[in-house]
Amino acid sequence: MNTYKFARIQKLEFSALIKGTNVILGKYDAEALEISIWCDLLLDQESELSSIKEVNRVHPSAKELKKYLKKCKALLSIINSSSAVLDRAEVDQLTVHQAVVMPFLNTYVRNFYSDNQTKTEEKVAQMLFAIEESAALKTALQEVGMKVYFDELKVVHNNITLIKREIVTFKSELPKMRTVAIKNSGIKALNNLITSINLGIIKNPAVDYMPLVNELNAFLGKFIMLDRTRRTVSLRTAENKETVASSPTTSATVN
Repeated sequence: MNTYKFARIQKLEFSALIKGTNVILGKYDAEALEISIWCDLLLDQESELSSIKEVNRVHPSAKELKKYLKKCKALLSIINSSSAVLDRAEVDQLTVHQAVVMPFLNTYVRNFYSDNQTKTEEKVAQMLFAIEESAALKTALQEVGMKVYFDELKVVHNNITLIKREIVTFKSELPKMRTVAIKNSGIKALNNLITSINLGIIKNPAVDYMPLVNELNAFLGKFIMLDRTRRTVSLRTAENKETVASSPTTSATVN
């Protein structure tokens, strides 16, 4: 028998792996096969595995957050377009208000497309604070017809902030799982069992280990195949991405 890492076996699958192994081991005389120490350790692992549970780590408002983030970008895009129009406007009645509004817009809105989400949200917060602090700016935005966008942006930004706080609290209260440690310990115990069986075959040629070996190979083989399939898929996906990234862009030539 060969040892195996089972790295791509998922946590609930791994629970089935250990429990199934213990069922098989329970059919044989562990003392006679000189593997009782590892059988006992695997039974201990089974009790540890009971603490591994599927936990919903996605907050119920995650979809709503995406909706508000999308709306925030849409409003900023409208404000940016309106800014360009206002900058080109040659209306005498708007000149005084332009002088107040344009420096504000140029500071916060221009080139927002290149900002990441964190930077965008900070800019929005600063914009809204600047508007609240300046009566002249509020009036100017009203006169040039842009205040309505900022009023809506304020509502959207407040909703984003509120949902993000809820998500932070939600994540902080999630149970801390020891999945990786439990899985590593289980794999070590399982591989030590396999090594012990292999040594037993050499040390005790009069003892028939083959029924146990054949049954374990048949059972573990399904998990090994699953693990190898996932490795192959991951490798091919990575190779395809690398090929696409390294391929020169070609364009059709029109004669």
